[in-house]
Amino acid sequence: MKTIIAFLVLASTFAHSEVVRGTANVWDDNKRDVVAQLQDGAVISADSKLHGWYRVAFRIQADVADFRPDSDTLMKGARLFDMSGKPIGQMLSDMEVPTYGVESGLRAGVIEAVQIPEANIDSSSDIDRQFIDIIASSSSLRQTSFRIHFTKYQYDRWIDSSGFRTFILYGAAGESSPTVRNLSIFYDHRLFAVIHSGELDFPKRRRMGSIREFHITYFSNDSRVIQKFGRIYFPIIQAAD
Repeated sequence: MKTIIAFLVLASTFAHSEVVRGTANVWDDNKRDVVAQLQDGAVISADSKLHGWYRVAFRIQADVADFRPDSDTLMKGARLFDMSGKPIGQMLSDMEVPTYGVESGLRAGVIEAVQIPEANIDSSSDIDRQFIDIIASSSSLRQTSFRIHFTKYQYDRWIDSSGFRTFILYGAAGESSPTVRNLSIFYDHRLFAVIHSGELDFPKRRRMGSIREFHITYFSNDSRVIQKFGRIYFPIIQAAD
């Protein structure tokens, strides 16, 4: 959910969560060219799955010598390391990589707006799947059922108004302008709705809706509360650039 960002306080970090399964080719955002390769077990940040692909971002370190002089271009063949210095893959083509520091000969940056096929993501690490499992197992959908999950994956708070409380999960566009993966909205301390753009099939849903390109899954049929929800949330989403 990109467009809502203008109305949010941007997060300074994004949560790394999904785990690569097997050796994964990393494709450009148009899914035409392979730009890098990641090893089994590499940890990344992702948007919700869409049409069998995950749009992802991940922090890397690479040898200073593997960047073109006086530029952010990381060159083909560069070895990639995670922030602890563990090898996680290599570049298969030149790529512009936003960078933010050098330490011990390694330059840190973010590879963002790239794609990995669903087959190369460990499904048990998918944040959406874990969220859906909580919904399936919760008898009441009370906010307390989600507390550990929200803390672990760094959900942020947004609207607290008129009985509504909102938690935001940021996605994978990058550190400077993260996407919003979903909005979890509670009313009277129970899950009321989720606004999302990915392919999410929630249990216990009561009805579906949409606004612009986004899906809304409701967990209540209370028309009074649904109208109240629309008056608060819809103008913000509709007005977003």
